[in-house]
Amino acid sequence: MKTNIQKSRTQKLVSRGLLSPFKILATVLVITLACLSIGCDNEDEVEEVYNLNTIDSIKVISGDMRAHVTFWVSEAKTKKVIFYWFPTNVDTVMFDIDASDLGKPITFTLGKTGSKEIAEGRYNLKAVSFDAEGNRSAISWVVMHIYGNQYKASLTNRKAKAIDYQDNSVSIAYDDPVTEDEIGIVINYTDLNGGNQRNFYSNEDLSSPVIISNIDLTKEASYRSLYVPGKVSLDTIPANPVFIAGNLNVALGKTATESDHFMTFTADKAIDGIKLVDASRWVPNNSAGEHWLEINLGDEYEISSYQVFFGTGGALVGTVNPPYKFQAYVSGAWVTLDDVPGPSDPAHKCTFANPVKTQKVRIYIPEGNYSDRFRLYEIEVYAFQRLVIE
Repeated sequence: MKTNIQKSRTQKLVSRGLLSPFKILATVLVITLACLSIGCDNEDEVEEVYNLNTIDSIKVISGDMRAHVTFWVSEAKTKKVIFYWFPTNVDTVMFDIDASDLGKPITFTLGKTGSKEIAEGRYNLKAVSFDAEGNRSAISWVVMHIYGNQYKASLTNRKAKAIDYQDNSVSIAYDDPVTEDEIGIVINYTDLNGGNQRNFYSNEDLSSPVIISNIDLTKEASYRSLYVPGKVSLDTIPANPVFIAGNLNVALGKTATESDHFMTFTADKAIDGIKLVDASRWVPNNSAGEHWLEINLGDEYEISSYQVFFGTGGALVGTVNPPYKFQAYVSGAWVTLDDVPGPSDPAHKCTFANPVKTQKVRIYIPEGNYSDRFRLYEIEVYAFQRLVIE
């Protein structure tokens, strides 16, 4: 940036035709060096443009797909601040600054419910400020982390090293934290009165075994480690749950085969965990003769109940289903555990009188060719399980 002295001297020499381009460059260099050594009239003004309206500081607290940003401005010449971030520099956040903002924290949120959506990753959050004439400050910046599904997928649960079950209680001894970001665990369970409980235990609490009384061990109970990314975060982020006890759906994601299917409605879509989506159903051909859907559970389980979900148009609908049977493969033969007349309840559930040990189950339709198709959104098969310590 030329000073006023530099501009006037150069213009006079050029107007007189006394300087060639090379001589002009050399002259400007000499004058600039002279200004650095002896000082020029507007040297203070140059310093103000680049330093005086820089923001004071930036503070970022990150969280689950969001970050909370706070910054401070004390220089009265600052009239505007713009934030942008790398590696994606496609968006900005802008603030107009007036006298009432000086010296006070100014805050905004990026991500969920914030001013701008932002993807998971590590960023350099940068800020530049401007005075009333549009002169720009030096750049201020800070590292910003946004945590999401990739971070969650990396989380592991603290290991249970011993577990003891009693009739209405359970005692669990835990290992040390997995990482420094882990702050403890949450245990979810159902009490004997049917109430849902959620108990948090800090790292200090877990130095001795956790004892839970008044727990219904026939209902689902689980624990998960809680993490605070970087030890300071807007959110605590949990790992996936580890089941302690309860009736679990052992059919989910297993292997399904079929007698036949209509169009694209194959057997695997009835055990994918997706309900009320028409594209995710098993629909056999509505032809004469028997039809069946078989599930290989992978391991042998003591199954205690099952539930089916029928419907169309994204809703549970009691269609005119043909009669069907729920069967388990026991000692080399199919044994009927539930014989259902049609039409059936669209969310039919059956609990067996006694648990049945089996590796394979099936829906069996003795005869098709009814007035309406068999449209099965999902089948869930439940078995009582307890946490096994390896």
